[in-house]
Amino acid sequence: MINTLCALHPGQHCSCYYYNQFNQARLLTTEGRLLRQYGPREDAPDCISPVFAVNYGTGEILRGAAGQVEVLQTCRSFACLRCSRSKIREVARAIALVARPTHLLTVTGMPSQDWTEIQPLITALRKNLTRDGHRFPWLFGVEPNPGDPGRAHLHAWAHGNVPDERTLGVAASRAGLGSVVQVKPVRRRTYGGMAYVLKGKTWNSDSREQFRVANGHRTVHASPGFWGQNNARRNRRMVDAVVLAKHRHWRAAG
Repeated sequence: MINTLCALHPGQHCSCYYYNQFNQARLLTTEGRLLRQYGPREDAPDCISPVFAVNYGTGEILRGAAGQVEVLQTCRSFACLRCSRSKIREVARAIALVARPTHLLTVTGMPSQDWTEIQPLITALRKNLTRDGHRFPWLFGVEPNPGDPGRAHLHAWAHGNVPDERTLGVAASRAGLGSVVQVKPVRRRTYGGMAYVLKGKTWNSDSREQFRVANGHRTVHASPGFWGQNNARRNRRMVDAVVLAKHRHWRAAG
């Protein structure tokens, strides 16, 4: 059963985001695909490097009334499955509220799941698009193909001078990525929807490791300008976009 609680604040009713019927259907489809490809989702993984409450006089780790260790702070690392989920939600919020992409691009013909082999092909694709007059910022993630060992595909959020499907297909084919592509307009920027490009990162330990290998052990590939510009007219960093999105969310929530 899909709940209708806020995707950003699990377990709470919140005015900032509710699943509508379209997103429920999409979530079911996405979850079903991830389940078939990687197995069950890990619901409550432990933080890999938490900060514990410690008695500095004795050096003893403090425990609560029920005997559980008191965790003061989690590691907040993308390498940690538990912490990466909250961080991906923050990145998704920044995509929705700061970057505001207009299109979702998909390129299906990655001949490998190894980043060292994929990266030159993506670079060639970008050069082909630039020569065709399409210079635009994007944020992308590479995912292994379900049921197709050794191959992968790319999803990207983009805005600006985005190519049409035919132009992208021709550029991808010239780069050795096949011609089967999609260019879809973004009709609604929800926090849950914006996490779609990075969904493999947070499903379970197996999906996280495969995502890391396919993306060169990076979580986010964002080109300059994707997060917009700051007041000094310099390209905004992702960390600044996350902070800005948090403020915009709080203001919108009242």
